[in-house]
Amino acid sequence: MKNLKAMKTLILLISISSLCFGQVEVRPIVGFDYRNSFNVFNWVKSNDENYYNKQLAVGFNISIQTILKRSSIDFCFNYQYEGTTKDRELFFHTYRYYGHLIGGSVKYTYGNEQERFRPFVKITGLNEIKTNKYHSFLIYNILTSYPEHTYVTALGSQGNPPYVYDYSSNFYESTPFVGSALLGCDFRIIDHLHATVGIGYGIRVMKTKYLEWHEWEDEVGTTDLEKLLKTAPVTTHLFHLLDVQVGIYYGISFKKKENGKL
Repeated sequence: MKNLKAMKTLILLISISSLCFGQVEVRPIVGFDYRNSFNVFNWVKSNDENYYNKQLAVGFNISIQTILKRSSIDFCFNYQYEGTTKDRELFFHTYRYYGHLIGGSVKYTYGNEQERFRPFVKITGLNEIKTNKYHSFLIYNILTSYPEHTYVTALGSQGNPPYVYDYSSNFYESTPFVGSALLGCDFRIIDHLHATVGIGYGIRVMKTKYLEWHEWEDEVGTTDLEKLLKTAPVTTHLFHLLDVQVGIYYGISFKKKENGKL
């Protein structure tokens, strides 16, 4: 039923485009893109510090494109495989923590498709559907293999006193929304094969949980953190990012040329 409703909505949007802009050509588009998100808006502060992880993503897109007289509109289904890397890391550990995201986008490109350069505006919304980051430790919202803070407290004043370790950490829960609004340029390579470069504002919503727990020196790692996390409250974090995206796509045209060839 949901797929049927989505199809009806898409047909309605195409029909509206036809009424508003005249005769249109509808064609399928297949494309790939690469996205990098940077935390450059340091004026955005929060109690949990800034967001230092870099988000690198490779995406696959299937679109329906409506070719208008002097522009085109793409309605896209997007899949992205996203890797999270620490500050100063490039690609070597990028996909140590990863996530799968799906969503959609709308892209408006101004100009005739035969022009070499055309400006575009693109709005995208994605949702994380699977990840290996679930309940990973977070230090100042940086994914890590260790708890946020570890304090060692000596009990007793003489001899060899036992030690108790006091741990506290945020735990990654989910990323329910990743969005962006991009301005960019479309470059025609050959007929129907185009490359794109875009830059703009990105927004990311992340949910975490926080725990504090204690363990004796000879029992480190025995606390059932998953059981404790079931009742821990969820905190929502909002991050404002600079998104940079490059891509390539190919449009399959069924319109015949004047000589009768496709």
